[in-house]
Amino acid sequence: LLRLAPVFYLALLLMYIFNVPNTRETFWWHIFYLSNIHFAITNSYHQYVAHLWSLAVEFQFYLVWPLVMLFLSKKAIFISILVTVPAVLTYRFLCPVLGVPEIAMWVLPPYSLDALLLGALLALLSHHGKISSNDWWFKICAWSGATITAFGGHIFGPSEILVHTGPTLLAIFFSWVVLRAAEGGEGRPWKILQNKTWVNIGKISYGIYVFHLAVQYLLEPKLKTLFSTTNAWTDIGTAMSMMLISTALATISWRYFEEPINRYRRHF
Repeated sequence: LLRLAPVFYLALLLMYIFNVPNTRETFWWHIFYLSNIHFAITNSYHQYVAHLWSLAVEFQFYLVWPLVMLFLSKKAIFISILVTVPAVLTYRFLCPVLGVPEIAMWVLPPYSLDALLLGALLALLSHHGKISSNDWWFKICAWSGATITAFGGHIFGPSEILVHTGPTLLAIFFSWVVLRAAEGGEGRPWKILQNKTWVNIGKISYGIYVFHLAVQYLLEPKLKTLFSTTNAWTDIGTAMSMMLISTALATISWRYFEEPINRYRRHF
């Protein structure tokens, strides 16, 4: 709550003040982290608040998962994860068959639950010393999944199976990446990830995500006018400028707003 909510509500307040399209009309849905439910009901994204659906899913997970941790045994937790992840795949395959609109399928919690639960499973196994990034079976699963996701479509052609299993395969791969990084991976790729610049971008990346569409709405027309004399460079100059401004805004937010609030975590 201390990490996620303050800058979320700050961004939402600023979007309301500057009348970013669709913010005021859907304000209370976002306030209560129900953006995804609203998008599912209306079967539509609203361009400049569209990204809030993923934060709603994340927050909904964080409301439920602590209860699971508190009231289920370790064995029951493992079983529930191992049962739910295949259930997510079933959900993805059944939704089109049952006529569930695509947007509703994507934004409701079940669609993302495999990644969230695989992260939770990784944390549990790692905490109890039951898993390592050097485990041969983990490496095979991770890299096979990444390879199939990246090249499966080119080899086998368009496939519903790849569309629906791809997110799960990528979640397994990035679980391995997270663990490998946490263990202090050696070699050039890991040294790059340990670079201070990337680490600092990681710290403020949540702020970049929260602010970037509001920045687009407020500044894109002005920036396009500014860069219009460069013809082919208009879009590139506009995109780069918006990225830099979003990053600067997130940096200021982290330094003077988020980080001071985060210090209170030591009291809990």
